[in-house]
Amino acid sequence: MSGIGGQAAPAAPGQPGQPYQYETSPVQQQQQYQQQYQYQQAPVQQEQYSAPPPQYTNYEGYTNGNVADPQQTPAPVSYQYDAAESEALFRMVEQPKDQADAETMEYADEYGEEEEEGEVEQALTEDSYSLLYTADFFSRTTFFAITVVILQAGMLFLTFFDLIDANPDGEQNKTNGVSNRLKIPPGTSPFVTLAQFLGMVLTVMLMGVEGDIVVGGSQLLEGYDDGILHDMPNATFPRWLVTGSMQLMEIDEIAFKLADMGILASQIQADCEKVKNLKQVSPPEFIARRTLWKRIMLILLFITLTIGYAFVVSWQMNGVYLCKHVYIQFGDAFLPEMAYYSGQFHHQGFGWSDRENDRVTYIDDTGKLKLAYCNSETAWTISWVKQGSSSCDYIFKSSNTDTFDVAEVDNWVVKTSTTGDVPVDWLKVVCNDCTPELCNEAYGDCKVDNSKGSKLNKCECKSKDRQGLNCDLPATCRYFDLDARTTDELAVQPGGYFLSETEFVDLSFVPGFDDDITLMHHRSIYAPYGGFNDAEGPAVVENISTFMLFSGRRWVIYTLPEGSSEHLAKDEFITFLRDNDPANNPVAALENISKTYPHFKPLFFSSPVNYGGANYVREYGNSWVLTQPVPNYTVLPRQADDNQPLPATYVCSDCSGDPGICQNNGFCNSGYCHCSYFFRGPNCERSYECLEFGDLDRKSTETGCYFEQGHCNPVTRLCEECVNGTFGNLCQYGGQNALSEQDQLFCAKCEASDGSVGECDVHTKICPCLPGYSGDICQYDSTTAPPTDDLVETIVNTTIEIVETILNTTTESVGGVSNELGAFANETANALGGLAQPNPPADAAEGGPPQSEAPAEGSLPLSNLPGDGSGNLPPP
Repeated sequence: MSGIGGQAAPAAPGQPGQPYQYETSPVQQQQQYQQQYQYQQAPVQQEQYSAPPPQYTNYEGYTNGNVADPQQTPAPVSYQYDAAESEALFRMVEQPKDQADAETMEYADEYGEEEEEGEVEQALTEDSYSLLYTADFFSRTTFFAITVVILQAGMLFLTFFDLIDANPDGEQNKTNGVSNRLKIPPGTSPFVTLAQFLGMVLTVMLMGVEGDIVVGGSQLLEGYDDGILHDMPNATFPRWLVTGSMQLMEIDEIAFKLADMGILASQIQADCEKVKNLKQVSPPEFIARRTLWKRIMLILLFITLTIGYAFVVSWQMNGVYLCKHVYIQFGDAFLPEMAYYSGQFHHQGFGWSDRENDRVTYIDDTGKLKLAYCNSETAWTISWVKQGSSSCDYIFKSSNTDTFDVAEVDNWVVKTSTTGDVPVDWLKVVCNDCTPELCNEAYGDCKVDNSKGSKLNKCECKSKDRQGLNCDLPATCRYFDLDARTTDELAVQPGGYFLSETEFVDLSFVPGFDDDITLMHHRSIYAPYGGFNDAEGPAVVENISTFMLFSGRRWVIYTLPEGSSEHLAKDEFITFLRDNDPANNPVAALENISKTYPHFKPLFFSSPVNYGGANYVREYGNSWVLTQPVPNYTVLPRQADDNQPLPATYVCSDCSGDPGICQNNGFCNSGYCHCSYFFRGPNCERSYECLEFGDLDRKSTETGCYFEQGHCNPVTRLCEECVNGTFGNLCQYGGQNALSEQDQLFCAKCEASDGSVGECDVHTKICPCLPGYSGDICQYDSTTAPPTDDLVETIVNTTIEIVETILNTTTESVGGVSNELGAFANETANALGGLAQPNPPADAAEGGPPQSEAPAEGSLPLSNLPGDGSGNLPPP
């Protein structure tokens, strides 16, 4: 062994029985001091070795810069550990406080490396999870780590929440019955799909380098090592499991670095230093296993992302999130005949070869129009289907967009020959894939074929009370009539005479008209009402002079021009509808009406009926306009002229669904409004004028004013200068002859009764009844009226009459038999020589005892029973 200033022994360290030597120089005195340590071989499971004291500066005999006596060197300190207890050795490497400590730690590092050849030092991850794993549970550090984890987990949750559709019903992003809660784009181009796949591969690579998912997952798979408890007693198995699982959420290390800078608290900074300085000395097999787990994690992550992305690409290629059928309603301001083509467009396949410019194309029911995407215009277009034509040769074009979902586009323009592209007045595009949600199961059934090019996409209504594109409209009104307040204005228009005298009936409710021929553009066709048969239902007049139908955006009334004597027979009209199938071929049916019946003209158009608008719900209540000729027409020879409004309007005259439509004290009975004394019209909406009231009311035969209490103005048609305190348009209110509200209803109810006949007198309250009817307003039918005292008496008398008839008949029969027996007895007595008795009295020789006109005792007396001999009972 060398002296203090000598050279170190050349023996190699680490061999049994060989000394370890190191040199050091104190800070105050640059002297060499040599100390010898002996290394002894331990048993297989235990090793003993000598080590320098932990603090060289506290070594006994060396203080205040003085060299101690080598003979006073204390005994070496022995450290022991069980090699089978743990695969890894944890030790705390503190920062040296002075040069001596630095040299001591340098030796320790050299010693550790030589202890097991090939071992590698590894540190814990410098993030909030390591703090949560190692720090005291009730310390500031743990509270800080938990706060960071909660905040960043909340950020991840909010990000995910923003990416998904949180609507509980999932209706906001539902297409073709599929809820797109992840808001997956409905389609992409092949280049974008490839770029997304390569981006996914790059993401996996980045996760392998810095991703917490790979680190946390591999640590969970390799297992917990309790050797860390030697230096970190708080790092227990439950905390390892929790923090490792939370690390899979991929949260960054920014908070750890911020705490390590000492900005938050010194205690948190000190814990960060411990995490940074905690080293794990791992054997080669441990490192190999960890590397294997990381590879497995990367492979699993790549496979999971690839499978998920494959599903997304498959859904996009198969059009899961794209409309298979769309409904388009066109306006008619610039191209009037385009409105007749309003209807459904159907997809032509979702494969790459079926698409145009990477997007799906749609063809309408007629096969004449195409909805597709034009790359040069960067917009969706509607064009004619022609040989070799391009979607860029458009009729309508949307605003610039790169969307794959045509239902998202808006702001359409129409190409004109004079002014170029101008905004359309109306063009509505909606997804219309028939699903149980869209076609309400309570009202209709879906008939769908989503195969390539199929046109079957129908919501078939279960009842005639529903109609519309998806059975979404109630067909509550069977009859329509002209508002009585507007008949005068319509009567002066060409063809208006037919309308002013016509009440329309829905053909869906008329026997003889099949369901398939009573609809056009999902709305009913109407013809003139021809009466009601209790056994069969409503009927259509035999000779049709007008009819009404829906052309796609407006209601159209066809009628004959003024002075025309031609009509259309009902049977011929039915045959025409069956041959042209207006429900499935509306455009062709409209074309054939103009060709087959040119004398019928579309003279009146309604105001626009926009899909989804307020006036789309019902047929009545729309305003009307006159028409003007269309040059070079292909469908209808005339078009709506919004500059010529028509004051006439139609009202529902069927009050069975809504009795409240009867106005001015009118009431509903059998589906019709019955008006009070001074009003008329299908809804009792119009009051009588004095010029017409005089012809109807016998109290106003001269002037038309009620009880001649005023003078009728022929211009205003109102009564003026009412006398006796009366007032009103007919001087009907006030005064001694005024009628109460009940008085006004009396004759209306009388006339509505099935048993009334003749004129009703509102003043005398006399309602003339048909034979067999009775009551104040002839409401009782004697064959069905409830029993009364008079009716009971009538039944008793009738029963007595029937019994007497039977008794009389029986008596006559018995009397005849008695006469025959008496004659036979007389003849027998005469033959025997009158032995039994003398000759009979003269009055008995004619056939028995004398007959009295009085009935025998016990029989019922005859009476004059009521009745007319027909078997019908008179009214009680």
